[in-house]
Amino acid sequence: MNRAALYSVLFTCMFFFGNACSSLNHGPPPEDEPPPKAVICKALSFNECAASAGCELMSAVRYEVDRGCRHPAAPVACVSGPEHCPAVLTYARDLQNNTWMFPSGCLPGGWSAFEAREEDRVAISGLECSSGGGVEPACSQRSLEECEALEGCTLLSAGRYDVERVCRYSLAPVACAAEDTCQPSTVYAKDLKNNRWVFPSTCLPEGWEGVVAEDKDRAAVRGPECQADGLY
Repeated sequence: MNRAALYSVLFTCMFFFGNACSSLNHGPPPEDEPPPKAVICKALSFNECAASAGCELMSAVRYEVDRGCRHPAAPVACVSGPEHCPAVLTYARDLQNNTWMFPSGCLPGGWSAFEAREEDRVAISGLECSSGGGVEPACSQRSLEECEALEGCTLLSAGRYDVERVCRYSLAPVACAAEDTCQPSTVYAKDLKNNRWVFPSTCLPEGWEGVVAEDKDRAAVRGPECQADGLY
């Protein structure tokens, strides 16, 4: 083999093995990094939403028509932003039928918009409910627990009786009423389930109906106490 051919063979071997070593020293080329996971805004908490790029908090004002007052604005949902919402005041109900006012036409999923009535506008323009604003519910709208602690309200107690078994039950509180509206008197009445009761005053719970007492009513009221496990 002449010298030129020998140099050609040596060069070819050096080139081949040199590239192979270079590949061994540096390893395979790096793979592309996976793309970041997409953020689902509606699945975030309000704190996470405020700190997440691409998400925005949706806020609204809840109000109470019965009390004529409003609550402070509060976040109600996390949405993908920026939302292209029409700048129009929107009244809506949430899934629990609470009433809200939004500063735009965008609503959380499942909420329904409705046409505002005069009482809605009065409530949203009223004082904040948390500051004692609004009209306090009447005694008749209070629970039995609240009634005991409220000045000007009194518990209505009555005795239920059974004309079929000719017996009576123990006196029990049934409703709350304004203190100055009840006059002492024996009044017979029926509740919403048609059970019969006797009251020591003229005040009856809302929806209950006074009845004219018959002999069977008076006999049951004068009878022994009803027992759950027998006739008396």
